[in-house]
Amino acid sequence: MADDLFSPLETEFKEIIAAGKVNVLTAVIINSKDEGINVRDILVDINLYEDIASPFITGKMMLVDAVALAESLPFIGEEKLLLSIRMPNGDNTSTIPSREMLCHIFKVEGREDKNSKTGVYTLHFSSIESFTDMNSKISMTYKGKISDTIPKLVNGQPGWLTSKPCFAEPTSNDWIHTSNYWNPTQNIYYLASRAVNKKNNQNYTFFENAEGFFFASIET
Repeated sequence: MADDLFSPLETEFKEIIAAGKVNVLTAVIINSKDEGINVRDILVDINLYEDIASPFITGKMMLVDAVALAESLPFIGEEKLLLSIRMPNGDNTSTIPSREMLCHIFKVEGREDKNSKTGVYTLHFSSIESFTDMNSKISMTYKGKISDTIPKLVNGQPGWLTSKPCFAEPTSNDWIHTSNYWNPTQNIYYLASRAVNKKNNQNYTFFENAEGFFFASIET
């Protein structure tokens, strides 16, 4: 793919910042042949969702195009989405750092306006780790502090082998369990249901946000 697809746009961020607003610099759809198309210019709406009850960031975006997208990049369920976004820090400056998100497109809804020959597409996506999770089956035994096991499932192999940070609140209990061809999220939620924090409370959850993955008690 061309390098310019990934270059942040050199535009100043002078507009008034609204709560939750995201500035999209590039939005590249990558097909199974590793060919990419930057759809930033036909992007009309995007929503990103973070939930402490969900292991992955999810989102959806709406594209409006004169049907050329479906012809040049037919959707077959193996596409990835590379987003370069800027998360406003509230001071209306142009020095807000951008970050890249690699996602898996798992659903495409589309329709064509026959009068204007314009295609409207809604793409549903989630963090690329969600795709890795579906294809990762683990058969091994883990033992020791639960909070030490979680980063192994997130950053290690077998596991997601992701470079995203994993923050695990220390647990007070040890645990031994065998993963019987479970995927990483099955293991993580099994351990979350048995984890006890230093206040002797058993209420852990696992989620992803802009900073990485978190394994923490609800009270934290």
